[in-house]
Amino acid sequence: MEAKSFIRPWQRRITHGEEELILGHDPVTELPPADPPEMDARTPLVLSHLKAGLVVFFTLATLSAVYGAAWIWLANQFDKRLDLWVQEQQASGLMVSYEMRSRNGFPGSMQIKLRGLRLIRQGLAGQNWLAEQAKLSLKPWAPGRLNFDISGRHQWHFKTNGGEKTMQATAADWQGTIDLRRDFASSLASHVRDLKITEGATGEPLQLAQGELSLVDLQSENPGFRVRLRNLELPTNLDAPLGEQVRHFDAKGQLKGRIGTGQWPHALALWRDNGGTFEVDTFDLDYPPLRLRGDGTLALDGAMQPVAALSVKAEGFFATVDALYARGFIPLGTSFATKIALGVLSVNPKNGENAYLDLPISLQEQTLYVGSIELLKLRPIRW
Repeated sequence: MEAKSFIRPWQRRITHGEEELILGHDPVTELPPADPPEMDARTPLVLSHLKAGLVVFFTLATLSAVYGAAWIWLANQFDKRLDLWVQEQQASGLMVSYEMRSRNGFPGSMQIKLRGLRLIRQGLAGQNWLAEQAKLSLKPWAPGRLNFDISGRHQWHFKTNGGEKTMQATAADWQGTIDLRRDFASSLASHVRDLKITEGATGEPLQLAQGELSLVDLQSENPGFRVRLRNLELPTNLDAPLGEQVRHFDAKGQLKGRIGTGQWPHALALWRDNGGTFEVDTFDLDYPPLRLRGDGTLALDGAMQPVAALSVKAEGFFATVDALYARGFIPLGTSFATKIALGVLSVNPKNGENAYLDLPISLQEQTLYVGSIELLKLRPIRW
């Protein structure tokens, strides 16, 4: 095929003889310009990804705006519910005040912090509870569960029949949760670590390494309870029968009847008069050298002293009797007779485990009975 010659429009054509010259350019044979290149095949994919990214971006931005608005609304409702609770307590005679209040936590849990929280029962001069701080928090996705943190220092001032008392307490960690149902507490779970309680500023301390308390069905007449204590150290001036060290105490059961919030111990007396008791489904006490496991019932008698009827499995009872004699709680004759009687009743397993007793233990008129044996007299509680 004969090649065609292409001449640019700005070049002049001059004819001389049979030859055709183009000024400024030698005759040249040129091919027609190539067609424009096709679009890169990856371009539609890039545009698709860009479009998807924009959709995701605007979706997240919209969701973030909605979440932020919802969080602010819920936080405001949290504030209003707290204010309403304070007003309700004041109407019932309990004054609630605090030195400073703040709110934070976005975008996570809504938190309200109260510094210098004080509760004062009206009509009972001087009866109050003061906490160094209290933190309350709600998660937006679980508004029915209130979390609290009251770690730090506490002071409780109250009246007793013997006068007025002031108790001091410190806790390295004291937190818990309250499940709410229609703005009323339906259950409570709390744990504490390194708790120290003293009477006054210089009293003998009661110390607890770890403790847990759970209350369920609080809106019923018979709420359930569960207690777990680890490494409890009693005050030395309490003169406890087996010393100051309690390794652990676990118990669960039901509280029959409601204990009111009136003056102490009149609230307990009213609870007792209405048939209030502690029904213990199971308990486990490790108070060396004694180990008790069982169930039973506890209550208060007409003199506001504890009474109990328990069915237990007891281990370490011989060493317990020796310890009671050594600490002066029982005379030598009682110690000797008790060990003989308990030896007859004891069970000696063939597998080499420690001997134990299955028998009733009762407490009445400040006297502790093991079966029908009168073991020792207890000091009365002065409320």
